[in-house]
Amino acid sequence: MRAVLPALVLALGATCGGCGPHVSPDDAPAPPVHDATDWWLGDWVVDLGALDSAESFRALAPEAQSLARDLVAGARWRLAFDSRRVHLPDGRLLPFRVDARDETRATLVLATGEQLTLARRSGGLMLASHDLPLRRAD
Repeated sequence: MRAVLPALVLALGATCGGCGPHVSPDDAPAPPVHDATDWWLGDWVVDLGALDSAESFRALAPEAQSLARDLVAGARWRLAFDSRRVHLPDGRLLPFRVDARDETRATLVLATGEQLTLARRSGGLMLASHDLPLRRAD
């Protein structure tokens, strides 16, 4: 159960901020300047269809899996990266720096010191630091 807590805490954090942050034209900074290796840029949601791929989710009892899936689905959780800031599900907009990156993995260090590790996978992204599969928002 302890292994799933980071993912659940992150997912449930969106309930404190309503529907979660969205990148709107009014909030958007100048057009981003980035290269092709910035594959994490964009707007992401939890991939409920791939949630079973998360080890911490599979470790839960069936009842807990059902509850976690319902909570994540109902929270309208979103995570967005523009070229300068990350828009977290709890409503915070924080600058970040790229600590390390290649074509499949990136570690972003937020202004608070928190680290988000992202890993590319077929069909989407894995927020590896929280064991949470993501897909591009519709």
